[in-house]
Amino acid sequence: MIPNPPTVVVLMGVSGAGKTTVGVAAAEIAGVTFLDADALHPEANVAKMAAGTPLDDTDRAPWLDAVAAALIASPPRSTLASWGDAESATGSFDALTVPPPALGPTCTLAPGALGLNPVVTITWTLPAGYAFGDVRYGYYNVTGLEVVTGGLLGSVTTTGGPTYTTKFGSGLLSGLLGGSKSVGMLIVHPSGWMSKWATVTASMGLAGSNPTCTVNPVV
Repeated sequence: MIPNPPTVVVLMGVSGAGKTTVGVAAAEIAGVTFLDADALHPEANVAKMAAGTPLDDTDRAPWLDAVAAALIASPPRSTLASWGDAESATGSFDALTVPPPALGPTCTLAPGALGLNPVVTITWTLPAGYAFGDVRYGYYNVTGLEVVTGGLLGSVTTTGGPTYTTKFGSGLLSGLLGGSKSVGMLIVHPSGWMSKWATVTASMGLAGSNPTCTVNPVV
């Protein structure tokens, strides 16, 4: 490789003089990129030359502009691309939307003695294409709705099918006495994507008075 090679070398000569042969060899020795000016002709010029029609000054004007631009631009650098063409293609994709369980129109809150053993009961059905094992239960904790795991799963019981009945026990409803609490469920797709929560909110007064349960809209 030649140390500190010149930025641009222009090699000119008549047709068939060996410009390309000499240029390629010189570029390899100098460690620079070889650019053939013929590659800068617009497609219209290429078509005329292929048909044996000589180019006139009007034809050469855009080509000379392209040559001038190549001379003043940054030297070409190698890339991972080896070729290119003008072809294009089209494609489409579908975004995965995981539907939540469909809750029944109503739910109930049984407060238990003095409101100390509350149970929330909801009914629901699975969306098409999903199985019972795709369901995860949730309860409202300090940071929001959390998936029920570990020992807390013992506070959830589900029976039936295809219309299921699920009961959320007192282990998940601490703080409900004299207040409100939300519980619910979601669907987990095999890919790991999850649906939105389908929830209900239960509330009651002190000693379990005025128990209510409301099915919330899915948002």
